Amino acid sequence: METEEAKKHCGRKEGDKTNIVVVVDRISELPDPLIHHILSYLPAYYAVRTSILSKRWRNMWIYVTVLCFEEFMDVTLKNMFQSRWKMVYNFVSNCLIYRKRFMELSEIVTSITRLKLKMQYRSRSIGKENVDNSLNIAVESNVKELDVCMIENSRASYPLAHSILYSRSLTILKLEKLLLLDVNLPVSLPSLKALCLDNVVCYDNSLQNLISGCPVIEDLSLTALECPHHQYVALVVGRVWSTILVFDAPNLLEATLKLRDEFFYGTSFHLILFLSYFKCLEKMVLSFGLKEDLIIPMDVRNLCRPPLPTLKHLKVKRHDALERNSELKDVFLWCAPFLETLEIE
Repeated sequence: METEEAKKHCGRKEGDKTNIVVVVDRISELPDPLIHHILSYLPAYYAVRTSILSKRWRNMWIYVTVLCFEEFMDVTLKNMFQSRWKMVYNFVSNCLIYRKRFMELSEIVTSITRLKLKMQYRSRSIGKENVDNSLNIAVESNVKELDVCMIENSRASYPLAHSILYSRSLTILKLEKLLLLDVNLPVSLPSLKALCLDNVVCYDNSLQNLISGCPVIEDLSLTALECPHHQYVALVVGRVWSTILVFDAPNLLEATLKLRDEFFYGTSFHLILFLSYFKCLEKMVLSFGLKEDLIIPMDVRNLCRPPLPTLKHLKVKRHDALERNSELKDVFLWCAPFLETLEIE
């Protein structure tokens, strides 16, 4: 469909050899569901801006099921005033509130399939309540995939809204650079199949309770986590002492563990106990620094059962030299006697 401006200038005077450019609006000819799909690939900021194009486009973005609020990383991190940050958070909050109210009055209700929120957190100027409200609306909208990253400003750090921990619709949860605080039982994430924690600070028993509240979890990835009140947590990429992290995830089939140097200062029995919590795994990626951390003496192996009886595929990433590689291989073959593939990098 040609625009009115194009129609006015599509004629050519006799003798006029200039090229005529005809602008055709083909996107508006597409059906609404296809436009919604196209907008889902845009950052939310640009998807919302399409509402000024015409009356038809005014509420088009509301039916987009994928909302990505991460473009502010480039827009606002440099040379911006405090008031600018308030505008950013108000934009996110207002978008989700407007969408919620519109859906309450609409005959056609669409859930949020995926929400990504990545921005700097300033608790003094914005407040935890602002971010909590946005995440609460996402949970009420039956969000299926949630990706939250709060870049720390100075010493501020965002404590995750507890409403996230009781979402019945979530299937994928990715958390980065925030706090897990006062996560008490019972956590209930009955549909969660994939959990990724990166640079998350876990207080008390928050991590154990979180994992135990995911009965059908299949994919687990933990990177550079901290537990300030404990000095153990092998799972949390800290140091194992006399206490081992306890959790229950019988349906966990795949896990990625990245362990820092000197992560293990306990005995080999502690290491075996730790690995036994992954006894239902079929696939594991293990990254670590010191090979001595994972060497289990033969006399200990003779006393214990293999901790990974169902593991079929193991990929090991080492950060030290490839010394004693055969000994390390023997340990892994004992831990997982039914391994089909073993890859050591």
